[in-house]
Amino acid sequence: GGGGGGKKLRGRTPVTANDANGKGPGTTSRRHDEARDASAARAAAYAEVGTRIADRVDKALRAAAADRAELATLREAAETNLRDRRNALDKDARLVRLEDRCHTLEERLAAAEASRDELRRE
Repeated sequence: GGGGGGKKLRGRTPVTANDANGKGPGTTSRRHDEARDASAARAAAYAEVGTRIADRVDKALRAAAADRAELATLREAAETNLRDRRNALDKDARLVRLEDRCHTLEERLAAAEASRDELRRE
């Protein structure tokens, strides 16, 4: 560090008009310190912004994961529902076939009874 050129004075450097104006020995290093502090502050601000963005991204990802899980659950429920409906339809079809068979058997039974009665009459 240290100020610019000029006469070297022994002992304490006298306070000059330049010092009062903010120019003089130590000014450059002070400016460097200020620049360093400013860039550190800027870096801290950027880091904070970065952290905030990362948090927001994390939150969004967590929400997306939750949504995906919910969708998977809903899809599963829908598939189960569909399977149940298909099974119900199959049961309905089986019931219809059973009813048809019952009607056929009832008709045959009625015919058999009729012919039996006819045979009894004879």
